[in-house]
Amino acid sequence: MSDIKYNRPNENWECGWKQRGFQCHVGPTTNGKCSRKGECAPVKKDDGYHCTRQPQHGGKCHQGPLPNGTCSKQYPPCNPKRSIRAKRGLTTLCLSVLALAVIFFNLGSTPSGTSFFSPGSLSFKHSSIVNNCAICHTGSHGSPLNWIVGAGVGQQDSQNCLGCHKMGENPQKPHSLASSTLSEITQRISGGKVHSSEIKDINCNTCHSEHKGADFDLTKMTKKQCQTCHAEKFESLKHGHPEFVNYPADKRVNILFDHTEHFNKHFPEKGGEKISCNTCHAPSSTGSEMVLNGFERSCSQCHSEQIYGDSAIEKGVVFLRLPTLDLDTIKSKRLRIGSWPADTDGTMTPFMMSLLSTKDEFKSLIQEIRDEEISLDDLSELEDEQLKTVENLVWEIKSLIQQLGTDGVEGLKERIERIYGKELSRKQIANLSAAMPVDVFRAAGKTWFQSKLPQEIEAFGDGEKARTRPLSAPEEENEDEDKMIAGGWYKNNFSFNVKYRPTGHGDKFVRGWLTLAGKTSEKMAGSEHIFKVLSHRKESPGSCTKCHGVVKSKDDYKVHWMGRLEKVGAQGFVRFSHSSHLNLLKEEGCYTCHKVNPKAEFNKAYKGFDPSVFESNFYSLKKSTCVRCHQEGQVKDNCLTCHNYHIGDFFSSEERMKGIHTKMSEEEAEE
Repeated sequence: MSDIKYNRPNENWECGWKQRGFQCHVGPTTNGKCSRKGECAPVKKDDGYHCTRQPQHGGKCHQGPLPNGTCSKQYPPCNPKRSIRAKRGLTTLCLSVLALAVIFFNLGSTPSGTSFFSPGSLSFKHSSIVNNCAICHTGSHGSPLNWIVGAGVGQQDSQNCLGCHKMGENPQKPHSLASSTLSEITQRISGGKVHSSEIKDINCNTCHSEHKGADFDLTKMTKKQCQTCHAEKFESLKHGHPEFVNYPADKRVNILFDHTEHFNKHFPEKGGEKISCNTCHAPSSTGSEMVLNGFERSCSQCHSEQIYGDSAIEKGVVFLRLPTLDLDTIKSKRLRIGSWPADTDGTMTPFMMSLLSTKDEFKSLIQEIRDEEISLDDLSELEDEQLKTVENLVWEIKSLIQQLGTDGVEGLKERIERIYGKELSRKQIANLSAAMPVDVFRAAGKTWFQSKLPQEIEAFGDGEKARTRPLSAPEEENEDEDKMIAGGWYKNNFSFNVKYRPTGHGDKFVRGWLTLAGKTSEKMAGSEHIFKVLSHRKESPGSCTKCHGVVKSKDDYKVHWMGRLEKVGAQGFVRFSHSSHLNLLKEEGCYTCHKVNPKAEFNKAYKGFDPSVFESNFYSLKKSTCVRCHQEGQVKDNCLTCHNYHIGDFFSSEERMKGIHTKMSEEEAEE
């Protein structure tokens, strides 16, 4: 037996012989059992077993190993004892368990009898889930000990919050923004001092503390809480907050309304009639936005004539027109086009050229006509093959008129879908056709071709082309478009065209074709030409884009049909309550913040289609304007007065909430 002390202070058990002044150097096992091993582990060599006892334990013994290879000096078995450290830890654990048992006993005997643990009342918005901790707290499942162990598991509990509150794709990132966006902002503000890897997820309970009573505001945060994370820190709005830049007008608006021009020129012409900001603008339902009152209330008094075409030379959209043909060349080259009016004076419309491009045979010719490389009123320089294509194109024009006069909307739908490349919805075709009447096209074919069109088309279908026969001017009285004050379809026998006159503001025909033709990336034949005709700011019927802004994204054009609307569920960094401020400052309050810049070139930006080019009619709001009231000792100036924390499009899932409440009711019924 060795008298070398065995000291392992971190072990829970000690050798039983220690109390007699000596102990083995192997020590007990981890579960407190005696090892009962020899003082060494003999090693077998060529001539037998050899002792391996280390010098610090006495060196090699004289006896040596036994013949069977075991150590001759075996430790006698002992009864291992707990170390002082283990005894102290066991005592502490017992006292802790006893203390917790007393606490749980007292809490479990509360008069309410509803739960064994009550940290406080829930807020009003969460009051419906009282008595069901498991809805929010992951660790509440199982025994009270499990609840204590699981309490404060922020990540898991945050997921429970997100079961009801939809906070976008990055709910636990700062401000609910993507990591790439956060990194860009952080690097810009900190000048690269803060690395994006330092941006960590934030648990919901970091900012939102429950169990503080029904009247507690869960969204309440102090300036100190906000400044904890921000790279650029400042004391308050008055002291340190950056100056505003291009606020609130930081981007192009949807409606081309030049405030300077209207204030200085158009409004004085109204004979002194009082026109103010409230004439066109009103607070939204939430009070956060100032939305437009609508066309009828704000704009119709001055702009109705332009939309209805009362003051326009061309009151309607020319949808179809018989083009002027070089009949002399056609007759000299012995082309057979059948009957054709000799007094036509015009070119094909973009609508016609698109509808005629449904056949590959005509695509090349029509493109050359669009590019003005070929004119149908002068065919003298064309090759025989080109003339043959012109001959077939004339018959296709006749077939188009006949089809629209027979099949009406269905015929138009079939052609549009062929050039568009996909099926149109019922709503789309309803807008694009505007209840197109077959009678107008049938009457046009009958009048312009002196009742010869049906017979000629039938013969053409059988492979027979009638000889060219110029026709005299129609004897039928021309329809007066001034009588079409309600809008709709009508023909003109003098100009050999069919027109559509807009029925008023928001006309679905004009809007539908502008929307469809604006998708030039779809490669719809002639779409850009149709869009150009309908979007001309001064000459287009309806004058839509005189007021509605147009932007170009890649190859597509988009018309902003709506003004600034309240975005339900959408949250930006800045929020402002117009309602509360207007109640204090009345109508004159608008001019307190919004000061007109008379030198701004507002209209110039809209000559192109680049949405990034913009100059507001108003100067940027000054921080000093807000500081007059929002400072310590006057009106509150904490961060959340003007800023949202979560940024994005959010909403509360009513269906999810209904499901949770149903589940809770079922669980309570089972109990």
